[in-house]
Amino acid sequence: RIWRMESVFHNKKAEGFIEEAEKKLNSWSLFTSKALKREEAAELYQSAANQYKTGGNWKKAGDTYLKAGDLYKKGSGHEAANCYVDAGKMLKKVSADEALKAFNLAIEIYTDSNRHSGAARLCKEVGEIFEKDGKYAQSAKAFKQASHFYTASDQPTNAMHQLVKVADLLVQASPPVYEEAIEHFEKVSRYSLDNRMLRYSVKGYLFKAGLCSMALAIAKDDYKTLQDTIEKYVDMDPDFESSAECKFLQTAAPIVEEGNDKDFQAAVKALNKKKKLDDWQVNILLSIKRNLKQQVQTDEIDIT
Repeated sequence: RIWRMESVFHNKKAEGFIEEAEKKLNSWSLFTSKALKREEAAELYQSAANQYKTGGNWKKAGDTYLKAGDLYKKGSGHEAANCYVDAGKMLKKVSADEALKAFNLAIEIYTDSNRHSGAARLCKEVGEIFEKDGKYAQSAKAFKQASHFYTASDQPTNAMHQLVKVADLLVQASPPVYEEAIEHFEKVSRYSLDNRMLRYSVKGYLFKAGLCSMALAIAKDDYKTLQDTIEKYVDMDPDFESSAECKFLQTAAPIVEEGNDKDFQAAVKALNKKKKLDDWQVNILLSIKRNLKQQVQTDEIDIT
């Protein structure tokens, strides 16, 4: 009850600011320029949006931040972008589509003003919204754009992190885009090999690329390329050859070519005892198992 009273109080304050803003826009003065009136009205709309936000009225807060942004845009791109970001954060609580529109308005301003790092952060936020909705292909596109913007702002490590996310999402897409995912995992692996702080991650990236190559080999009925790919990864990173992940790929490749369901599952179990498999890995292994040539289809994979 107390919260409801607080909400009503903040809504009334917001309405007062909006009324002032509209009066300001509709007023006429010989000594006040249109630009100044817009700026003052934008500040009032921003104050109103802050009140709606404090009162928990997310939709009205978002819509009012958008009005402030539209007014600021004619004079101050920086202030407009801030308002659009605030609008997106509020609208995200009620409507993913409306939040995306607000964030895209801010991204446009950031890119036009050479603020690529800010654009990258917002692209990540857009990607997270799509991912939450299960729209993996669209999410991958947003994270790929984030990677591009981080590259433009001379942040290569951040750019590579986004490419890993892109690759993960492409495998989750329907249908999976294995070839592009492999390209990204390989690119990040090559970059990380030259970075002492990131080198420890290479084994995981090559393993993911290898699993994608295995799934692609089944889809294309091309097992020679799979064997060549595993050898290529061993050449790329000598430490990879002694890993449990590499040994699994080497063991599983001929099993997959034969379509031997039982032996494949045994290999997965053996790997899981040495290295706990995460959800992404389990899902692609299940997809591989489901598509083996000679097996009876099941929707489970026993890794215990």
